[in-house]
Amino acid sequence: EHPLFHSIVDLGPRYLVYMVSAMRSGEYNNVQLQDLCEAMFRVTKISRSYLGGDDPEVWVNWWDVGRSKASQQFELAYANWRSSLEGPDRDKMYQNLLDLGIMALPFAIEKISAEKNQSLPVQIGLVQAVDYWTGGQVMKEISKRRYPLQYWSGICCKWWDARKNEWLLPPLETKA
Repeated sequence: EHPLFHSIVDLGPRYLVYMVSAMRSGEYNNVQLQDLCEAMFRVTKISRSYLGGDDPEVWVNWWDVGRSKASQQFELAYANWRSSLEGPDRDKMYQNLLDLGIMALPFAIEKISAEKNQSLPVQIGLVQAVDYWTGGQVMKEISKRRYPLQYWSGICCKWWDARKNEWLLPPLETKA
């Protein structure tokens, strides 16, 4: 992979708007467009199966329309995962939650913060999801002092408060 590709990925979520703009522009060849799509996957952690494709049009549609359903999709995936914690579908339901990618971050943080009295496995699962979506950033913070499990949700929320502007997707554009 080209070093420029890694530079784009390293810019993170704040650069997504420019990647989508580049996809719309029609100025890039197929190889460059595929590199942009791969960068989008790496930054957003949205699964190809969730997205339903692997091409620029799919990403532009997600950017314009798909993100607007993030809250409802998170609530459904979260409810399905919670109800399957003791069942055989637990891992599949958790993967469905992870497949939503970074667009689910604010909703997961909201659950962690609002439901501090929920079971420890739910708290840990949500913290691990946030960690996955952010490329290991939360566990890096937790492992600095080897915090016990019961403190993970608080550390995760503090991490989010300090860095949410780096991770929040911009609001949807409204057409006048």
